[in-house]
Amino acid sequence: MNERKFDSTPEIQILEIERDSIKFKLSNVDTSFANALRRIMIAEVPTMAIDLVEFEVNTSILNDEFLAHRLGLIPLTSSSVDEFRYTRDCDCELDDPCGKCSVILNLDVWNKSSGDQSMDRNAKTDAETQLVTSDHLKSADPRVTPVHSMDDDQDDTSHKILIAKLGPDQRLKFKAIAKKGFGQEHAKWSPVCVATYRFVPKIKISYQSPNSEKTQSAYSKIVDSCPARVFKMNQDRIEIENEDRCFFCEECTKKANELDAGINIAIESEPNTFVFSVESTGALKPTEIVLSALRILKEKLRAIHGRLPEDNDLIR
Repeated sequence: MNERKFDSTPEIQILEIERDSIKFKLSNVDTSFANALRRIMIAEVPTMAIDLVEFEVNTSILNDEFLAHRLGLIPLTSSSVDEFRYTRDCDCELDDPCGKCSVILNLDVWNKSSGDQSMDRNAKTDAETQLVTSDHLKSADPRVTPVHSMDDDQDDTSHKILIAKLGPDQRLKFKAIAKKGFGQEHAKWSPVCVATYRFVPKIKISYQSPNSEKTQSAYSKIVDSCPARVFKMNQDRIEIENEDRCFFCEECTKKANELDAGINIAIESEPNTFVFSVESTGALKPTEIVLSALRILKEKLRAIHGRLPEDNDLIR
């Protein structure tokens, strides 16, 4: 078995961080480590999500199963998820979950407008329709509440996630039970909507022939061939302007070979370095997702290390 060596321990450099997303560079690791971290963020970081719904009244046009599925996909704040138990680890009864493993959310909305019975059903006004949104869900535990839209430039109405629309004299009443889980069991527990990584490009340009009017025209075509606008013309030379935008399409190298302009463009990836882009559903902060995934990965490695012979130093 060949042991791979790295110059130093893994390093993380935060490139960009916002309320619902984070971009960071991970160095001194191989692809297997990077992909393991990505998969853990998607499938193994625990959150809270609605798992069971007990309908008492539903006279809307949507059936119970459709609404239950929609409710499960509403993200719930889960920063305190570690304080809850998994249902399988709790000592309460399955048909009577306790506050240690679950949170109750109630909803009761009744559109009491009578409407005009003589009016064509397809011509009813918006004033007669009542929107049922995530804002109507009332949680018994303030630690676990619905997450609304995260766009600051939207008005207050659009911040609420639509559940159903009720016509005149229609009512929706139910009790929802949120439980702890992770994305490997169901996508509703996944804390991310995007978790990807890409290789870091390294571009080198070498010139093999003197400049001329012909080469200048060819250089301009090479610059224009790049869809990511990585290059720009600087007097009589091609200059790398946005190297990090390169996504290895190699259109520039194809154009350079096609025009035979005496220029060589080599695109490689920086070894053992990856740029991650992670976007949260709102259930957890992006930093919480990354830290939780790293902690889970560390626990997995520790479990493997504990089963290796004492004289094996592959994992520290």
